[in-house]
Amino acid sequence: MGNIRFICCRRSVFINTLKYLSPINTDMTGFVYRWTNTVNGKWYIGSHKGSINDGYRHSSEVMLAAEAKYGKDKFVRKILYKGNDYRGTEAQYLNEHDAANNRISYNRTNITGSNCVSEETRKKMSKTRKGRKRKPFSEEWKQNLSKAHKGNPGYWKGKNHSDETKEKIRKIRTGSKQSKETIQKRADKQRGRKRSEETKRKISETLKGHTVSDETREKIRESLKRTRAQKTLGT
Repeated sequence: MGNIRFICCRRSVFINTLKYLSPINTDMTGFVYRWTNTVNGKWYIGSHKGSINDGYRHSSEVMLAAEAKYGKDKFVRKILYKGNDYRGTEAQYLNEHDAANNRISYNRTNITGSNCVSEETRKKMSKTRKGRKRKPFSEEWKQNLSKAHKGNPGYWKGKNHSDETKEKIRKIRTGSKQSKETIQKRADKQRGRKRSEETKRKISETLKGHTVSDETREKIRESLKRTRAQKTLGT
């Protein structure tokens, strides 16, 4: 009797294992979603393995902060894809919109939560991005973004690098030189640029009462000498 129970138990485990490994297993199905902030138009794209009705929202800390600020009711979800290739489709959407560099995106990377992107999907992503130019932002979007950021301090405001970090930065930059091409690009970008009266006033107020130490003056003097010497050698 004991042997019969043991065989039945092994048979049950075997059948359940086959169900798990079966390619038609519904647990392998996922979906790609997009949350959109109805206040400022910003969006977040992600994917999830499971059902669209299982209560999952996202796993983004940036989105959590945005929901805390605006409220979850200000975000609407749209399902972009449902099927087995949800990871690859998510990667395709992220790269199509260049989400990591898109100003209206909450995404901080174009890489999915999984590296299982097929070669076919990679080719589609590459083809989509070739020759693509970003569309100009509408005035309405600019106004919404401006309103959303008003009154919010910058991420680094009030923070300072530690002495250890400063020393690391100093060592990295010591001896490093910018190429002539980079210097020319920066010069061309600044040439002809005019500051507004408001900007001039802010700079003036910031510099009022500001004094430069003799040590700093000497450093500036030495730096200018080196710059002039380099230009002379270059000509």
